[in-house]
Amino acid sequence: MPDKQDDTCYKAISLIKENFKISKGIKIKVIKSIPAGAGLGGGSSNGATVLKILNNIWKLGLSQTQLEKIASKIGVDLPFFISGGMKIMRGKGDIVEEKIIVKSPFFGVLVVPSIHISSSFAYKVFDEYNRLNLQTNKLKQTIYKLKNAILKGDMVKFVESIRNDFEDCILNYYPALNEIKNLMIQCGCLNANISGSGSSLWGICLNEVEAELVVRKLKKKLPLSCITKKIMFPAFC
Repeated sequence: MPDKQDDTCYKAISLIKENFKISKGIKIKVIKSIPAGAGLGGGSSNGATVLKILNNIWKLGLSQTQLEKIASKIGVDLPFFISGGMKIMRGKGDIVEEKIIVKSPFFGVLVVPSIHISSSFAYKVFDEYNRLNLQTNKLKQTIYKLKNAILKGDMVKFVESIRNDFEDCILNYYPALNEIKNLMIQCGCLNANISGSGSSLWGICLNEVEAELVVRKLKKKLPLSCITKKIMFPAFC
C-alpha cells in the first residue's frame, strides 16, 4: 500500500473535507482489482470513485464538471474517471474536451505482465528518451483520425491510427514487453500497444469470438504470472 499522503483515496477525502469544512471522518476499504504500475489507471480510478461516493453520501450536490475540477487537483488523469467511457482530453490530460459516444464497441485482449512501472519513472524515462518536442499537429491529426474511425466503426482505420508516445521508450527499456507485443500479434491481435505508461498491453481483435481465441492461445504461451483477459473498448459505452 502507498503512503496515505500519496494515496488518491486519502487525497480525495482530505480535499473534500477541507473544501466543504467537513469534520466527520469516513472509513474506506479498497479491494484492488486493477494492478498497480500497469498503466491502467487503477489508483486514479479509485480516487475518482471516492469523490463520487463522498458527493453522494455527504449530499454535496456537485455536478460532473465540478467533480472533474476537484479531481484534477488530485491527479492529472482523475477527471477522466469521473464518468469513464471514451474521451478526448487536453492540457496535461486533466481537461475533458469531448466525450465520444460509441455505438459499436471493439473487442480485444489485455495482457498484464508481472512488471511494475511507476508513472514517475515512466515520465522520467520518456523525458530522457525523447530529445525532440512532440509534434502537436501530428497529435491532433491522430486524434481526428481515431475519432472518425470510432464513430464510423471502421476497425481498420482505428487500428492504423492508434499511437502511444510512451511506447518506444518503454519497450526499449523493457524488452520483455516488446516480446509480449509481438506474441499478441502472432496470436491474432490486429495490433498491440502499451496501455498508458505501461506495463500492460492491449490489442484489438476482429470480433469477440476472435478475442476469446487469442486469449486461449496467449495463456498457453505466456507465463502464469501474466494476467490475460478479453476486454471491450470502451469499457463504458
